[in-house]
Amino acid sequence: MNSQEYLGDLRGTLAALRVELRQLDHDLRGARAELAKLAAQARLDRTAVTAPLRYEVYRLRLGRQQLLARISESANKIDTNLKFRIDALSSPTKTNDPQSREIKLGLYAQLRDLRAAARLDTIAR
Repeated sequence: MNSQEYLGDLRGTLAALRVELRQLDHDLRGARAELAKLAAQARLDRTAVTAPLRYEVYRLRLGRQQLLARISESANKIDTNLKFRIDALSSPTKTNDPQSREIKLGLYAQLRDLRAAARLDTIAR
């Protein structure tokens, strides 16, 4: 075999390898496109599967916020009521009454406990 024949064989081999490379590139592009399509479908499926759970979490968070608002409102009403009762027991006619003092001290303790619980609720939020 002379060098011309050898060079021709190498060119033929190179051409065959280029054709094979183009085919592999084509197959690779197809595989990548299919993979991208499957990944997009998986994202859609995952979104569809998790949507009810996300809505449930949203509903629970909203319910929690509403409950915290109602708790705060109730605590404020109780606080106002206790202060009103303490003020009523602090009137000049009730000042010297020992029973009024005991009731007043009990109301102060309730008010203190209520405010401490409100602070803990605020910290917990």
